[in-house]
Parts: sequence; structure tokens; C-alpha cells
Amino acid sequence: MGTRSLISARLGKTEEWQTIYCHWDGYIEGGVGEELHEKYDTIERISDLFAGGDLSSIHEIKHYHAWRDEPWEDVKPRVTQTLEEAFNFDMGQEFHYSWDNRDGLDVKWRVGKDRGLVEKCL
Repeated sequence: MGTRSLISARLGKTEEWQTIYCHWDGYIEGGVGEELHEKYDTIERISDLFAGGDLSSIHEIKHYHAWRDEPWEDVKPRVTQTLEEAFNFDMGQEFHYSWDNRDGLDVKWRVGKDRGLVEKCL
């Protein structure tokens, strides 16, 4: 069984949040959290990650649409107007990572656990 996670981001000047699902290794240390912190630190890199939709794994990028030919409508990023709405998605996730660069500030990834809005910077 995987440690499921959701990854949300508000990129650029938009008010909308995009959210994708990742099935494996959702935990912070050695998992999705560490990978996001170390490799996804620019709008361009995060946008590239989101462009493929839901993932099986972030370590070896395996987007379900390209890897298993799942329908795009089922795996494309979900769009919400607020981060709180994104936290309402229930995909069995244990962790929910978020990144907001709307104001162009130097922001870090934050993590919530079990659909809570606990804010811990990575």
C-alpha cells in the first residue's frame, strides 16, 4: 500500500489552485516532501510536474496518463479557488503539500497531514 499524497500549487498571478495526486512515498523525509523541496523550487519545474497530471511516483516520474494511458479527464490537475477546497479532496492521502508563488515571493513548500491545514515549512 502506498503512502498517498496530494500536491497543490498556485502558480503565477492566478487565483486558482491546481492539485495532483501521488500514490507512492508521500511522507516528508525521503519521500514526496523531500523531492519537492530539493527539485521543485521554481514555477517552471512545478508547472512541468503538474502538466502530466496525477502520478504513481515522483522519484521516477510516472504520470498515469503517459505511463498507463489513463484518460486525461481522470488524471488531470483538479482546479479549485482556494487551498481549503483542495484540502477537501479525499483520495486517502496522508499528506498534502502546497506551494504558493502568486506574489513572486520566496516561498517554501508547506505540508498538512490527514486533510488538516497544519502549516509546516519544508
